[in-house]
Amino acid sequence: MKLKVLWICHFSNLEIQKKINVRKNINEFAPWISLGVKEVQKNNEIELHIISPHRWINRTKEFKDKNVHYHFFNPGIPWYGRHWPSFFRWDLFTNFRSNRKKISKLTKLINPDIIHWHGAENGYYTSSFFDLNKIFPYFITIQGFISLGVNNKSNTDKTIKYPERKLIEIEKKILTSAKNIGVRDQIMKNEVLKYNPLINFYWHEYFINVPEFSFENTNDEKIYDIIFFSRVIKSKGIEDLIIAISIIKKSIPNIKAAIVGNSNIKYIEYLNQLADKNNCSDNIDFMGFIPTQEDIYKILKQSKIFVLPAYVGDVSGGMIESMSRKIPVVAYKTDGIPEVNNNGHYIELAEQGDVSELAKIIQNLLENPSYAEELAKAAFVYATNRWNNQTALNDIMNAYKSILGT
Repeated sequence: MKLKVLWICHFSNLEIQKKINVRKNINEFAPWISLGVKEVQKNNEIELHIISPHRWINRTKEFKDKNVHYHFFNPGIPWYGRHWPSFFRWDLFTNFRSNRKKISKLTKLINPDIIHWHGAENGYYTSSFFDLNKIFPYFITIQGFISLGVNNKSNTDKTIKYPERKLIEIEKKILTSAKNIGVRDQIMKNEVLKYNPLINFYWHEYFINVPEFSFENTNDEKIYDIIFFSRVIKSKGIEDLIIAISIIKKSIPNIKAAIVGNSNIKYIEYLNQLADKNNCSDNIDFMGFIPTQEDIYKILKQSKIFVLPAYVGDVSGGMIESMSRKIPVVAYKTDGIPEVNNNGHYIELAEQGDVSELAKIIQNLLENPSYAEELAKAAFVYATNRWNNQTALNDIMNAYKSILGT
C-alpha cells in the first residue's frame, strides 16, 4: 500500500500554468518543488498530493499526473485570481482565513498519512499548520527564514512593513510549536533551536536541477566574467558586487557582469546610478527576471564565475547549480555557506562586507584560469556527491517513516 503524502507548498512552472488554464501567466518560481515532483514520479511507494495557492485562477483546479495529484486554489480576490492590493490586505487582516479554510477542507478530503509543509516563512499557506498539526502527522522543511533579513532584526522593529511583520509572526509561532523539522545545515538547526529546544530534527538536502552532463567540453563563448543570479536586493550583496567590479576594472578594464534576477524599477535605477558613480555602468548588464530555468542556464554557461555576496541565507540554488556545472563560486562567509568548505576547499569565501577582499578573490580567479578550473572541478565532485535528488527523496521518506513509526 502506497504512503499517501500531502505537500503544502507554493510553486509554478509553464507546464502547470497550461494545465490549470491561468488567465495570466506568471514567472516560474520554487523550481525545487517541480524537481521534487519528478523524483516522486519515479517512486512507487508514494501517492503524492499537492495543495498549492496559485494566482490568476478563479476556483480550485485539480488534475492527476501519474502518482501525483494536484490541487491548486485561488489565494487572492474571489473569482478574479489577483493578489490582494497593498491598500486592502484582506488576507492579512483575517489571518489568511479563506486560504486556511480551503486548505483544511482539501486536506480532510485527501486524508493523508502525513502532511509536509515546505517552508515556514510563507504565511499565506503555512498558516494552515495551526488548523491541521493536531489532526495529522506532519513534517516541515525549512526553506529559509523571513525573520533573518538584514533589516528584520525583530518583529517589533517599526521599520518593518505590516505584511512582513505578519509573516514573521506566523513563522515564529510555527517554529515555537512545531515538533518535526527538516534542515540541511547546522546554522538552520541553530536558528530553529532559538525558538524551540524540543525539536525532532531530520537532515535532508533539497531538490536541485542536476545537469546530466558537465560543461567541461562545451564550446560556449564566455561572454561574462561574472554572473549573479538571485533576487536583486541589498541583502544579496548586489551593491557590494558593483563596488567590487569598479575595483577590478582598474586592472581588467573590459570586465563584464550579468545581473540576473527580479527587482523593482526604483532599485534598479538606484543600482544603475551606483554603477555610473563608480564608473562601471558599461561593465554590467542588468538582465532582469529570466522566465525559465533553462534560459538562466544558457547565460550561466556563458559565464566564468558565479558571485553571490549575500548577507543572509544559506547555500543557494544558484551556488549548487554553478558547482554542478563546473562554474567557480564566490560568496561571503554567511550563515551555513562556510560549511561547504568544512572538509575541503570548494568555493571562495570573503569576510562579510569586505568588498576589497571580494574584489581580490574574483580578480585572482579571472587572472588565474588554471586555478579557477581546479577549484571548479573539486566543487563539481563535492556537489555531485552531496546534492542528489534521489538521495534527497530517500532522506525525506526516511523522515516520514520515522515520524509515523513505520
